Amino acid sequence: MIISHNNFTINIWHDINTTNCYDLEFHVTFKEKKYFGWAFTPEGILAVMEKDKNTGENSNGSYFWVESLIILKEITIESLVATIEDIINNDPSALDRILFLLEE
Repeated sequence: MIISHNNFTINIWHDINTTNCYDLEFHVTFKEKKYFGWAFTPEGILAVMEKDKNTGENSNGSYFWVESLIILKEITIESLVATIEDIINNDPSALDRILFLLEE
């Protein structure tokens, strides 16, 4: 799914309309730069930590980390678009610090 909004585009490959959507990979294109990012909900982070507790990963679920992470209260198209728009409106250069730059 491609979402064009004002001066940026978001690419999503997952169906985010499911009831258990706790994480999402996405690309943002802004000013000819393409970024990769993850969006997680707090519930999604806890679910991963609980899984890791059972599998032994990440010191038995005692920590969680993901590069290029944005935490959202809920994962919807509207919340992701609003978040990216807010970041760009407040400080466009923040995308370089928050998300992973794929290409220029």
